[in-house]
Amino acid sequence: MIRFASTDMVDTLKALWLTGFPGDDDYCDFYFKHHFSPEHCAVSVSDEGEVEAAVHFYRGRVRIDGTEHRLLFLYAVATFPEYRGRGKFSEICRFLADYGREAGIPLIALSTTPPSQSPCERLGMVPKIGMASVSIEFAAAGSPPPCEPCGFAEFAALRSAFLCCDFEITWPEDTLRYMYDELHTSGGVLKTTVHDRPCYAAYTLLDDELLIRETDCPPEAIETLVQAVGTHLHHQGKLTVYSRADTCLPLESPLSREVFCYAHIWFLDESLDRPDACWYINLTAE
Repeated sequence: MIRFASTDMVDTLKALWLTGFPGDDDYCDFYFKHHFSPEHCAVSVSDEGEVEAAVHFYRGRVRIDGTEHRLLFLYAVATFPEYRGRGKFSEICRFLADYGREAGIPLIALSTTPPSQSPCERLGMVPKIGMASVSIEFAAAGSPPPCEPCGFAEFAALRSAFLCCDFEITWPEDTLRYMYDELHTSGGVLKTTVHDRPCYAAYTLLDDELLIRETDCPPEAIETLVQAVGTHLHHQGKLTVYSRADTCLPLESPLSREVFCYAHIWFLDESLDRPDACWYINLTAE
C-alpha cells in the first residue's frame, strides 16, 4: 500500500534514510529535526504495516510562458534492501502523480543519478534540468573585495531578483529558510560587491574542496567573486563553481568542466513541455 507517512514512522524513516545514504547521519538528524513533515513524505507499506520504501518531497514553483505553476521536487528516495527490485519507487511515483493531478500540480521533478535514470524514464520522466560545473586549483591572489555573511532576508531578496525568468524553479519561504539554515551546517551564504553590484554566494566547505553551489554573480565577474569567497574563507586547493547549463564561467586554467543532467521532469500536463527550454534548479538541500 502507498500512503503518506505518519509521525510514528520517524525512527524507521531515519533508518531507511541512512540505509540509502550511509554516513549522512548529521544531515539526516538536521532534516528530521527541522523540516520533516509526514504530508511531504510518501511511503510504501507492507501488509504487515512495515515501511518498505519512502520518497520525501518539496513543493516548488516555476514560471512557464510567464505563468506560475506548482511542482513537486522528489528527494531522498530510498528502499530497504529486502524490498529492492520490486518496483516500490515506481509505485510511489505513480501515487504522487495521481496526487499531483488531483491537486492541480502539473509537474514532478526528481534529482537523478545514473542508476536512477532508467526507472525515471520508464515512468515517463525526461532529462530536462542540466547544470554546469568548473573546478580550479584555488590560491589567493590580488586584493579581492571583502565578503561578509548574508542574512536570510537579503539572501531571499537577491535570489528572487536572480531567478526572474521562465523555467527557473523557486521555493516557498519556509523551504528556502530551511535550505539557508542547512547551508550553515557545513558552509553558509556570503555577500560581496563585484563591479558595483551586490552578489551572494551560497557555499559548502568540504574537507578537501570548496563548493560554490549558487551565485548571482555575472559570468564576466566570476573570477573576482571566486577570489573574494576563497580568500575570505582562507581556502587553498580545489574549488568548484556550479551554474546554469547554458552558462560558461570564464575561470582560468580549469581542472575540469562538466555539463550534466541534474534532474528529470515528469510533465503531468504535457502542454508545459518546451523542447528547447533551459531549466534551472541549483540550491537544493543536499
